[in-house]
Amino acid sequence: MVKSILTITNYSSSNNMTNTSNITKKQLEILHLLFQFRFLNRPQIQQFLKHNDRRATNDLLSDLTNKEYIGRIYTETFPKKTKPAIYYLIKRGVKFLKSEGLMRTVA
Repeated sequence: MVKSILTITNYSSSNNMTNTSNITKKQLEILHLLFQFRFLNRPQIQQFLKHNDRRATNDLLSDLTNKEYIGRIYTETFPKKTKPAIYYLIKRGVKFLKSEGLMRTVA
């Protein structure tokens, strides 16, 4: 029997605000996509952004994860390790969209 190890990266409990800095237009587009669709993986995001280079998309996603705007779900066991990580919007990302007036508040 193979044990599954699931890694969920969610830094929203951290109070370290030093990682918050300006984000690019592409990163803002990623935040909008995650707000709209809730969960997306890298190939889906890459397709929406019309990127040909997955490294560029991974860099954008890594930066947003480090800045604590998005969370990441990733399984580290084989064969699931070959599946792409799933990204989702976390609290800081939602607050950023609201503060920029880029999101309507849902009642």
